Amino acid sequence: MLTSLNVGGIPIPVGSSCETSPTTITVASQQGFTFGLGGNLAGTYTIPNFRHCGLATILINLTLPGAGNTITLTLGKSTLG
Repeated sequence: MLTSLNVGGIPIPVGSSCETSPTTITVASQQGFTFGLGGNLAGTYTIPNFRHCGLATILINLTLPGAGNTITLTLGKSTLG
């Protein structure tokens, strides 16, 4: 959900329902990752188009959605309980 937007320091109203559809992010373990000790996971994902953002919907969909976004997660050591 997108809750606020500023363009050149000017706030642009997006309303309270500006959102994109859920997306799936597939990550893969990186060198040195182990199930018990953790480590890094990395992947890429696509941001889908937004909707319900009022007049800002067009501007948002011209700039934010798209493929090739990257993510890196660092998982810590696993614990029980």
